[in-house]
Amino acid sequence: MERPGLGCRELVVRNLGRLVPAITHDVTDWLVPTRVRTSQLLSVLLLHAEDHNTQHLQPLLATLYRACTDTERDVVSNVSPRKLSHQMSVKLYIFLYFLFLDRVWHIVMLDLSTDVV
Repeated sequence: MERPGLGCRELVVRNLGRLVPAITHDVTDWLVPTRVRTSQLLSVLLLHAEDHNTQHLQPLLATLYRACTDTERDVVSNVSPRKLSHQMSVKLYIFLYFLFLDRVWHIVMLDLSTDVV
């Protein structure tokens, strides 16, 4: 796959912070075509942003994990955390992955403790 042009890459880098919240919302939309198109957009944005993904890595990882658990096969095939891991160091990816798991664990435990009371 060819590297995108410099102007396209810069445009994505400048606007990625604005696009991530909308993509996070749309990847869980109830309409399948919306989820498929959003996953395609996310894949293209990750390619264009290259190593600048690290600035928005935590919401991007959460979005990728959510999209990977989608029931629609097309959504899952469009997104893969593997695509993101090619553009960053393995140490950073693993560190942020464990931070994400730790946060999810605390949320689940908090939710369980409120159910008991």
